[in-house]
Amino acid sequence: MQNEEGQNKDLYIPRKYKAINQLITSKDHASVQINVGYIDEQQQQKKKTYPAQ
Repeated sequence: MQNEEGQNKDLYIPRKYKAINQLITSKDHASVQINVGYIDEQQQQKKKTYPAQ
């Protein structure tokens, strides 16, 4: 894959587990945590997030 400047870019960028400093491979199907913030009437984000289900 190439970007607009014509440089070759990979579709997959390896990431690391923050706690144990190991690579997350492309075949790793571990769960993820997504935090969604509350939005008030003026569409400003509050500091709290929705509780995990």
